[in-house]
Amino acid sequence: MRAAASRDVLIIDADRQGSASYWTEKRDDLHSSLPTVHCVQKFGNGLLRTVRDMARRYDDIVLDIGAGDSREGESALQVADCAIIPVQPAGLDVWTLGLIDDRVQEAKSECMRFVHSCSHLIS
Repeated sequence: MRAAASRDVLIIDADRQGSASYWTEKRDDLHSSLPTVHCVQKFGNGLLRTVRDMARRYDDIVLDIGAGDSREGESALQVADCAIIPVQPAGLDVWTLGLIDDRVQEAKSECMRFVHSCSHLIS
């Protein structure tokens, strides 16, 4: 939908399963008339730097990260304007909501520390 609205869209597939990369490839093969959605794979330490770099080039970036507590998840939360975290309403998945909330709060704190540390550059 975003690409159809003439926005440049990038999916960063940071899930080693590679489902987002597979989806974009099949989408291009089966529906070549649809607007382009670019996709790259990136894992680990370089993800945060890649997202910040690509944010200058694309209108929208979608990060697909694997389930669980990972470096990719922490990086995604540090740069996200919006996070959609699907969970199944059962057992341990519900228990992990507290862990996810902790990660979101940590990411917000890290972001605010960065903003405060850079505020002197603006004034």
